[in-house]
Amino acid sequence: GAQFKPDSTNAVASPTFFQCPDGSPPLDEESIFNTFSIEDIMDSFNKDRSMNIVQTFESRVTHLLGSLRSKLVQGHVTVELYAGIVKPLSERDGHDIVKFIAAKVKPYSIGWSNVIDYMPLDKLHELGRAMSSHGDVAHY
Repeated sequence: GAQFKPDSTNAVASPTFFQCPDGSPPLDEESIFNTFSIEDIMDSFNKDRSMNIVQTFESRVTHLLGSLRSKLVQGHVTVELYAGIVKPLSERDGHDIVKFIAAKVKPYSIGWSNVIDYMPLDKLHELGRAMSSHGDVAHY
């Protein structure tokens, strides 16, 4: 497994563990501290004071990544990746991925990251509604 070094030479950032609990606002900045709730980290830190807060975080991430790896190896988790260009619906073409997501993927949640930096809000909302046509979807 990966070992974390205090000088951050092989630090790992994983969107796998970025959390967005119900009702949370969009993340202003993505950072190590957005990956767990502070209560979770402090609970672990208070149980083992031999580690500092960064080591506590690294220990939890290493454990969770190991758990995820085991589930993947055992076939208990499937990861599906789809790539496509998402364009506003007002454009003539380029909507295959939107149709595919709505009809086949039927997501529980969609993370838009910085798409809003490249598209007007009303166009983004149209895309969100189109990809959510199957039911209730949380958008972040």
